[in-house]
Amino acid sequence: MDVAVPSPWSEYYNLPVTKDYVDYIYLMAYDEHYAGSKEPGSVSSYTFVEKAIKDILALNVPSSKIMLGVPFYLRDYTVI
Repeated sequence: MDVAVPSPWSEYYNLPVTKDYVDYIYLMAYDEHYAGSKEPGSVSSYTFVEKAIKDILALNVPSSKIMLGVPFYLRDYTVI
């Protein structure tokens, strides 16, 4: 199952429950700053990914079920 980084707006994944029904959880650790962001920034900084991993582990998701999704792209921001 693909999931966004743990945050208030992604609670609907209900990871404490769904972790028991899936083989793997693909943590999409990207879009820290996205095309519609008000400020330019990293797509997936080290600290963003580290926090995402710590947060998903804090939900008692076994590390053996976590697959980390990282970006192979960047954003071209226009700064006015």
